[in-house]
Amino acid sequence: MQRITRTDNDQGIPLTVTIERTGALTTSSISIESDEEKWQFEDHNTLTQTLDWIMHDARSKAEHISTQYRNAALGGWAVTFIMPVGHNGELSIYDRWLFRKLMSCCPAFQTTWNTIEHSGSMTRILRQDDHFRVQIAPEGSPAHARTFSFKADNFTSILEHIATYTSTAAVKHAAD
Repeated sequence: MQRITRTDNDQGIPLTVTIERTGALTTSSISIESDEEKWQFEDHNTLTQTLDWIMHDARSKAEHISTQYRNAALGGWAVTFIMPVGHNGELSIYDRWLFRKLMSCCPAFQTTWNTIEHSGSMTRILRQDDHFRVQIAPEGSPAHARTFSFKADNFTSILEHIATYTSTAAVKHAAD
């Protein structure tokens, strides 16, 4: 087994990328602060080439979320997530970082419409103080959105609500 770890602080976002390879199977993990995301894939490049590619991708995404955060904090602009929302409401590691930062400094914000993977639906989140709305709509039809409102004061509770609403509504929209 081969293993390489590289750390970087890009746009004020501490990134750690670790790659492990056994044969052609590569396991990669990205950490931002205390959050980690792992995935496996088959790869035939050298370990260094793979690490360089993943670091480049991680830096690009870190730059994107940093810009989104600055714009939202300074001007109240709508935030665009990097990745589709998981069918169970799961956010990518980058989008979780962005969402946490918004929660800590922006009493009001909204996301743009984001695809919910494998569902034919899309979602957006709106916050005003401690009141949240999650809207779910068929892809390309925001006028047909269902809105779920709730009050929450911590990140975990908010993600649980989002997961519940996106998975329930995505299944409903897929059946329609």
